[in-house]
Amino acid sequence: MFPFIILSWYSSTRYHFSDIVLKYNQIFSFILSTLITIIIIFYGKSINLNNPTINDFWGISNNFTYSDVIFSIIFFSIFYKTFISLLPLNKDYYNFSKLLNKLKEQIPFLIDFDGLQEHLRKFISDNFKVNYTNINLNIDKNIQIYEFFDNKKNNDIFINDIVFLSENKYRFDLEKLKNELNPEIYLIIPMRDNSQKIIGFFELGKKPFREHYFTDEISIIKDFSNFLSGHLKYIEIYSKINYLTINLDTEVDKKTIEYNNLINKLKEFISISSHEIKTPIMSISLQVESIVDDINDGNTDIDYIKNELNLLQSQVYKISDLVKVLFNIERYDIGKVSLYIEKINLENLFLEEIESLYRLSSDLKIDFIFNCDIDYIDLDKIQFSQVISNLLHNALKFCSKEKPIISIDVKQIKNNISIKIEDNGNGFKKREQEFIFDKYSTGYGKSIGLGLGLYLCKKIVEFHNGFIKAGNSKKLGGAMITINIPIYQKKEN
Repeated sequence: MFPFIILSWYSSTRYHFSDIVLKYNQIFSFILSTLITIIIIFYGKSINLNNPTINDFWGISNNFTYSDVIFSIIFFSIFYKTFISLLPLNKDYYNFSKLLNKLKEQIPFLIDFDGLQEHLRKFISDNFKVNYTNINLNIDKNIQIYEFFDNKKNNDIFINDIVFLSENKYRFDLEKLKNELNPEIYLIIPMRDNSQKIIGFFELGKKPFREHYFTDEISIIKDFSNFLSGHLKYIEIYSKINYLTINLDTEVDKKTIEYNNLINKLKEFISISSHEIKTPIMSISLQVESIVDDINDGNTDIDYIKNELNLLQSQVYKISDLVKVLFNIERYDIGKVSLYIEKINLENLFLEEIESLYRLSSDLKIDFIFNCDIDYIDLDKIQFSQVISNLLHNALKFCSKEKPIISIDVKQIKNNISIKIEDNGNGFKKREQEFIFDKYSTGYGKSIGLGLGLYLCKKIVEFHNGFIKAGNSKKLGGAMITINIPIYQKKEN
């Protein structure tokens, strides 16, 4: 009998069955409180009554009133709470509950995870002498603990002791669990969101020697873990709102600057485009007036009128080309352009454009190098011709007027074609190189035709899955445009 008593005592103090002792204390407190209450009531009545009986106390006779019974209940409650608080184990339990509620009141003021973690560790260490406290949000779904909680939703606690592990030995690979588990951890409670998905673990170490977690305390810890899960969601939402609030002014300023830059570019674009359209219109108007005046004056020289009409026609073409560029850009911007891909001899395409350049300038020198192993490349001939024509005419426009030189270098690099067009003009300013292909950029020539032309070139090259960039030529000292496009294109249906 004696060994059994010793074993029972050891089990109740070593493992998590220690709440049995708590129940013993509660029963003892109940009996003692009841006896003292009866003694007080009987003593009080004995002053006024001779030989009061139990029947008198329960109100069966007229000697005891119902108010006496009510006073008895009040006395009992006072004595019971007093004894419960005085007994060591009871005192620990109620202190535990009270302190954890106090901690709950403090947590809502902690608005970042690190602060919450630090406060929990300090509070629990100071008040419960538990040296390990951790909220673990780094979840590995392959570890034993996660599988234990995830396989069964009613598994709501893990206790790192012999009894618990023995009871659940078939649910774990004990060797693997031993390697994964921090030896400081004694209790693990899963933290779940509203959909019961595991978002983390609340981990606690052991209490000091010969102090234990009661079953009721573990229930309180589970509730506290659920409370923490809700607060973590609050921290997540608060962090997002705080980030947006802090960065709102920065984002607004950034967008305002971008908007103002775009507005300024648009104003410049409108101003220059208005000028470029207005100039040929004024020229047309003056030429028409001149022709009308000459006819009215009787000057009807056919060659003179033909010459005037040719000048008039060139101004009309200039306006027409500008409107055509604007129209083409709009089509590219809204994605209403389809490529007609076919096998094109790129060398011949350049030779055609070079021949047209020589007609514009008899002093022009063009160095053309074509170094490709293949004869044909997949292109939309009409649209890519616009790119070559635009770039070569720009190069000619800004070449040195005394001795204009243009260099064209076309070579194959694996499955891509690299094209470099250089001139001996003044080149690009450094700040212009990044924005020269923007829609509203007017470029180094302050010409709307140039700005829109380069933007259109960029769009066409990108539609061919290539890229285009601007720089300055080391060889000639002027501007340099580099294009890289793939040899083969996917044909559109």
